Amino acid sequence: MELNSKKRGQRLPLLFQKKLYTKKLSDLKKEMICLLNSKTNSMEDYFNTHPFAKIGILAVPLVIFMILMEIFFPKLHHEEYHSFITAFEFARTPADLHTLFNGFTDETFRNVDIGNYIDFGFRLLTPFFWFFSFGKRTKPSKRNGC
Repeated sequence: MELNSKKRGQRLPLLFQKKLYTKKLSDLKKEMICLLNSKTNSMEDYFNTHPFAKIGILAVPLVIFMILMEIFFPKLHHEEYHSFITAFEFARTPADLHTLFNGFTDETFRNVDIGNYIDFGFRLLTPFFWFFSFGKRTKPSKRNGC
């Protein structure tokens, strides 16, 4: 079977195409080294060419914290605030707190307590997210030379 012949509608693999044979051996070695390096260091190369990917990994716990806070905090029907934590933080008087906590059961208070601890984690993680996000924004990204 000849290298140039092909069945109807079928392409030959890249190794059997004529243009590959015309390259120098040194060029082929360089391409193979780049190919091998890209296979072994693919995650490192990905993070080098996509500078915000690591920050995306840091965003995953933030999203999980937000979902958990939505689960643990009670649903609030307040005229000024859409979330319980915002209404709790902006309560000005003991009467505001009394109206906010009116009708809560012991289980609801336990859930609010758990939600507050989740909110502490969220508040600790958020500045790191913004710090690394702005830090990456000011640095140029590394590009693969292959």
